Amino acid sequence: MSLPTKDDLKLDRILRHLDRLFASYSKPHDVRHIDSTRRHMQRVDIHKELGELSLVDSDDLRSWLRPLDHLFFGGMIFTNRITPGVEWLMGRTGKDYEDILGQVVVESGKITLRLCPRKHANSVQFLGTMLHEMVHVFIRQLAIREGVFYSWTMPSTDCFEVFGKLEGRTGHGYYFQKLARAVEDRARQLFHCDGIELGRMRAIVAEYQETKQIPTGEYFEEILKSPKYPNQPQPEAARDWIVRFDERERLRALHEAEMKEANNRIFG
Repeated sequence: MSLPTKDDLKLDRILRHLDRLFASYSKPHDVRHIDSTRRHMQRVDIHKELGELSLVDSDDLRSWLRPLDHLFFGGMIFTNRITPGVEWLMGRTGKDYEDILGQVVVESGKITLRLCPRKHANSVQFLGTMLHEMVHVFIRQLAIREGVFYSWTMPSTDCFEVFGKLEGRTGHGYYFQKLARAVEDRARQLFHCDGIELGRMRAIVAEYQETKQIPTGEYFEEILKSPKYPNQPQPEAARDWIVRFDERERLRALHEAEMKEANNRIFG
């Protein structure tokens, strides 16, 4: 988890697309897309209360996602030559799907987006998950199109390495944080709901758990900036998160020491 350096920016092929997308946010939006999304969300809450969510997952998932695509991603997710497949996770069983709210899978250059409304407390939380996963899809579509989506079978080049660094080990690195912050802020404005959130802090934790690298204060200050005041740093929030990660790191080290001591006692 790190910010791009000047050298990274020379090789990066993703950020210019994000900046172009953000510029489009100033254009008028189609209220029909907002109305369509609200109708879907109302259905989630109604059927959640009645315990009949099977009626929701019988819908065409694309009908849920297309309005969001137009509102937040310029309509480019489903007009891309690498159009994602979409699936409900309702009928899945087994460990692999027990805790999944949503996921994006890339195999052989094909992208599949999966969602599970039953795992969510309400429609607002589900909307956040849909947008979270669509951020992943959008970034990976760009990466495949630009020829920088990393693969263990591809030779290592500077462009691949920069993409891998900024996408992050779990896909929740700088690219995700930059786009998710803008999408989250736009969603709160369009739907007049401050409760919409894309799980950006949980995403940081996921990256930390994978890499064991505590983000720097500069990283937190950058991703926690308010879109309304992009030049205003957030040092207090950044310090708060660093303290939380320091505590997490201390607990992890303590646990490892205890396990090592227990193993020494058992195995000598």
